[in-house]
Amino acid sequence: MVLMALTGTLACAQASKRIYFAGYAGLNVFPAIAFDESLVGTSGEISMEKGYGFAGAIGFKLTPQVRIEGELSYLNSNMDGISLDGIGSFGLGGNIETKLAMLNVYYDFDFTWKKVRPFVGAGIGYAWHEGEVDDVSGFAVDSADESSGYAWQVGGGARYPISDTLNLIGAYRYLDGADISFDGYDIDYGTHEFRLGLSWDLPFE
Repeated sequence: MVLMALTGTLACAQASKRIYFAGYAGLNVFPAIAFDESLVGTSGEISMEKGYGFAGAIGFKLTPQVRIEGELSYLNSNMDGISLDGIGSFGLGGNIETKLAMLNVYYDFDFTWKKVRPFVGAGIGYAWHEGEVDDVSGFAVDSADESSGYAWQVGGGARYPISDTLNLIGAYRYLDGADISFDGYDIDYGTHEFRLGLSWDLPFE
C-alpha cells in the first residue's frame, strides 16, 4: 500500500508537468504592408497603427525540452496611411481583424539564468481576416470584405517560474501568411508581435 501511494504521488507530480493552459496578451507592430488594387489599378503600401492581440492555448510537454501548443488568438489593428506608387502619401481609415488557429512547437533550452529559461518556437495554422479600407485620397476605392488563408509564425522568448505550476512568459514572434484579398485589394499581411503571458500546469495528463 505504501509503495502504491508513493507511485501515485510520483505519477501526479509527473502529470502536473505534462499538460498546461496558457494565456497571452500582445502588442503588434506592423511593417509597411504592400498592396495591389485591381479595380482602379493602384499599388503601394499601407501603414498600420500598433495593434493588440489576445490568445489562449493548451499545451502538452512531449519531453522536458519539447512541447506543442494548440492556440486560438485574436488580433486587431487600425490603418493609418496609404502610399500610392507615383502619386503620394495620404491618410487612410479602416482596420483589419484577424482570428487565428495555430499549432505551435517549442523547444525549451536546458540551461537557466536566475530561473529564466529561454525557448524558441515555430508554428503553422489558418487565419480568418475581416477588414475595411476607407480611402480619403480619392485615388483608391473603399472596400469591406472577408478573407482567409494559411499562416505561419516563428519566434522565441523566456519562461520564469512564479511557483511550481505557474510560469510568467515573455515572447516575440513574427507572424505571416497568405495575402489578404479584400474586394480588389491584395494585401501582404505580416506583423511583429510582442507578448506577455501566463501558463498553468494542470494536475492531470
